[in-house]
Amino acid sequence: MNQTIVPASSPEERLASLGIRLPPPPPPVANFVAARRVGSFLYLSGQGPLEAGGHLHTGVVGEEVSIAQAYAHARLTGLNLLAVARHALGDLGRVRSVVKLLAFVMPVVEIDGETLGDGRPGPVARRLRELYFAFAEKA
Repeated sequence: MNQTIVPASSPEERLASLGIRLPPPPPPVANFVAARRVGSFLYLSGQGPLEAGGHLHTGVVGEEVSIAQAYAHARLTGLNLLAVARHALGDLGRVRSVVKLLAFVMPVVEIDGETLGDGRPGPVARRLRELYFAFAEKA
C-alpha cells in the first residue's frame, strides 16, 4: 500500500486530521514508571491494550481473540504509548525518532497463514510511521 503522507505542522494536528483522539495516559501498574527521561531519550514502560475505563484486553489470538480484535488491541496499545509520551514531554512534536519498539503477541502457532509478532513492522509500527515517525525497515 503506497500512501503519500502529507506532513502536518504538528503531530497533534496529524492525529486530529486522521480523526484520532488520544486517550488519557494509562496509570502505571505495580512498581512501573510510565515514562522516564534519560538525557535526550524518553523510555516508556510496557503498555498494553488498556481501555480508559480500566479494562485490559487479554487472550490468545486465534482462539478467544480474533485477528481483527488483535489489530484493534495493537492500535489501542499504540495510542496509549503516544498518550504516555505526550504526557511525559508535553508535546509529541518533541519526539524526533523511535529507537526501539518491542511488541509481544500471544498467537496460536499459525492463523490462516499469517504470523504475528515475527519481527516485521506490525500495525503499531506502521501506524506510528504513518503518523510522523521515520522508520528504517529491513528489506
